[in-house]
Parts: sequence; structure tokens; C-alpha cells
Amino acid sequence: MLFESRQKRNADKRKKTKPNKHRHKSCCKRKTVEAIQVEGMVEISNEPVDHWAYENLSGTFHKFKYADWFFNQPKKAREKQFELDFPNGKLKVKQSGLYLLYSQITLKGNGTQGYHVIRNDKSPILACYSNNMMLHDEDKTSCFTMGMVKLAKDDTIEIRHISKSGIRAVFTSNASFFGLIKVGIFNKKGAVFTV
Repeated sequence: MLFESRQKRNADKRKKTKPNKHRHKSCCKRKTVEAIQVEGMVEISNEPVDHWAYENLSGTFHKFKYADWFFNQPKKAREKQFELDFPNGKLKVKQSGLYLLYSQITLKGNGTQGYHVIRNDKSPILACYSNNMMLHDEDKTSCFTMGMVKLAKDDTIEIRHISKSGIRAVFTSNASFFGLIKVGIFNKKGAVFTV
């Protein structure tokens, strides 16, 4: 009998216990995904835009615009994440972290073609090559690459031709684009944590 009354008292205590209000704030708050995609532009006449290597002295693809969905994010969130420099096609990262970087450029013509993804005007961090010896001058081929990269605040990303002659790219939003998705942050010791 003593045993039964103890069980009943403990059960009553459990019923009266309030839920734990000391949850970590991050579990209860909705987060904005830190991601961006820039896409090839289409002229006002809705005709595809060709991008020629000689249009930009550094060989950088520069006819990009923000993807439409990027503007659905709150303005404050957009402004603290990324910035596209329209004249030169460089994308500035405003927060350090681990990012999934992806890119696709649709190239026209034959021969060996491709591009490099460049960080801070230095050596390539990703590359894509295509050997199109059997293609005609107006034929197209898509070249896609992606990888995980550690980026620091104010790093810039750009996409450059591997050549400056005989290369053309189709610059529509579904043919040529690149983007970043933040997947983690680094602590002082270099360990990665999810965002």
C-alpha cells in the first residue's frame, strides 16, 4: 500500500511539471537559408544573350543577374550575405563559412572549352573542361562543376574563360548560372558546425 501511494504521488508530480522553457533559441526560431544564385541575362527582346570572351579583358563572364527567388528573402538578410558587382560579374561573400559552390556555363562552338571558378583574382578553386571537337560552330554544350569551399568575409568569386579566343557562351537563366549555399561555419579551432 505504501508502495502504491508513492507511485501515485510521483505520477501526479510528473503531470504538474511544466515543459522546459530553457530551450536553445536556435531550435525555435525560423532561419533564413543563406543562398544565392546568379543567372545569365536575357535582353529586353527576350532573345538569348551570347557572351564573347573578348567582351571583358580578363575573360570573366559578367552578364549575370540575381535569380528571381533571391528577392523573396528579407532585404536585411540579403544585404548581409552576398553582393553581385554587375559590371564585372564578381560575387562578394559577406560572411565567412563553408559553402557549396556550383556553376554551369553553356558553351557554343567546337574545340576544347571550359572555365575556372576563381577566388579573389587568384588561382582556380574549381574548373570545368569540355572537348567538343565534333560540334559545329552553333552547337551547345553545358559544363557543370561544384564543390565545397571555405570562404572568408569579403572573398570574391568569378567565372573566367580558359581561353580568350573562339569561345562563346549562351547566357540565359537556365543555361548559365552559378551559386553558393552556406552549409557551415568554422569555430576558432577550425571545426565545422551547421548553420
